[in-house]
Amino acid sequence: MKPKVKIIMSTLILLSSITSLFLGSIVYAESNEPIPNNYVISSKKITPYVIEIKTVSNLELYKNNNSEEVSVLTMDFTDAKFFDEYGKLVDKNKVMETMKPISQTFGAGSSGGSWQTGSGYAVCKGMRVSGNSGMIGLQVSYKVDFQNLQRNYDRLDRVYGATVDGSGTWTWINNGVFRSQEQAGYSAYGGIKGQWTVNWPGLPGGTSTKYLYFRVGNDTYWLDHNL
Repeated sequence: MKPKVKIIMSTLILLSSITSLFLGSIVYAESNEPIPNNYVISSKKITPYVIEIKTVSNLELYKNNNSEEVSVLTMDFTDAKFFDEYGKLVDKNKVMETMKPISQTFGAGSSGGSWQTGSGYAVCKGMRVSGNSGMIGLQVSYKVDFQNLQRNYDRLDRVYGATVDGSGTWTWINNGVFRSQEQAGYSAYGGIKGQWTVNWPGLPGGTSTKYLYFRVGNDTYWLDHNL
């Protein structure tokens, strides 16, 4: 598990509010409607120590016609000092290298897996499901084993290896297979769900419910999430 990093910022320019900012340790699993969030639509490093993040409160409205008002947050770490959980000063440049703008700062996808197919069936083991919500923020991942069966109900056999990466606090609500076999009108599904709490000094905080589900039915599969 990565050590937690405490940040002391002597300079912080806050132009607008945002609720999805994170940096920190991985939370492992194995062993209600969401509260509205701001959504990150773009992010970039202006300098090695200054990050600009643009957000909207209504993602669908922005996607449809770009009419949603865009808010901007500028985070200046030029004079920041970073400490590990033991109070030891750590290399700021190495910490800043982990804060990398990414092209898609929200959403989810699936990849990989080992497939076995035959007449009327397709079995996949080890497909990775992953999602993120925010540039330096919540990143979730797990693997699934499932079966698509023609003329029979599809199955979700396993959800395993789940991790959540982010600072703030993640509290597990559910993790695993919730309905193992498709039923008439209902998909088989599973995944993760939890409470995501942000509490950065000097920034707006809050708690929201986040989930990333994997669904199987009608001889196909898809993702259901609010990242």
